[in-house]
Amino acid sequence: EALYDNFTYNFWFTIVRLAGIFTALFFINVILGWIFLTWTVIYILISLTLVNKKIRYDLIKAEKDSNVTARLADSLTNILNIKIFSRSREEHKEYKKVTLDEERARYKSWRYQNIMELIQGSLLAVLEVVGIFAVVQLWLGGHVSVGTVVLTQLYIGSMFGSMWNLGKSIARAMEAATDAQEMVDIFETPLDIHDPKK
Repeated sequence: EALYDNFTYNFWFTIVRLAGIFTALFFINVILGWIFLTWTVIYILISLTLVNKKIRYDLIKAEKDSNVTARLADSLTNILNIKIFSRSREEHKEYKKVTLDEERARYKSWRYQNIMELIQGSLLAVLEVVGIFAVVQLWLGGHVSVGTVVLTQLYIGSMFGSMWNLGKSIARAMEAATDAQEMVDIFETPLDIHDPKK
């Protein structure tokens, strides 16, 4: 569901918006069109590379989350045995251990996500500087009008939102895929006990 929502509401709208921006820029000035198109391809490639590296952190986080859920379910379903054999303190220690493991895994994933956002934000700043510099140089050379300078700034602002959301959407899609990995592993696990032939 998360993958479908990402594709429908984020990827599709971003593709349509970018197609409109590229069409307009190539029509106004080919140099501007190539600057924006090249930057977009670089941004997407870097984002995909970063997200691909983040998958490792997300898989560990999903595994640790499952461990916490399993430990809690085990404690709740065996609460009578825990009380009868006076194991509350030990159970509490074990539950604290698995939740601390999950906390560490979530922190590593969160920290890497922040690094990704820093890199993506830096790339957006590069587009701002290069795009405005290029359009001002074209304007000073008489190749574009002042309106094109304003339009380019508006397109840069529009691309900021689109590309930022696209980067987030790619990360969310991969996180959803890693969350689904455990489900796939369960489906693919061979049965230990088979039905008799007769």
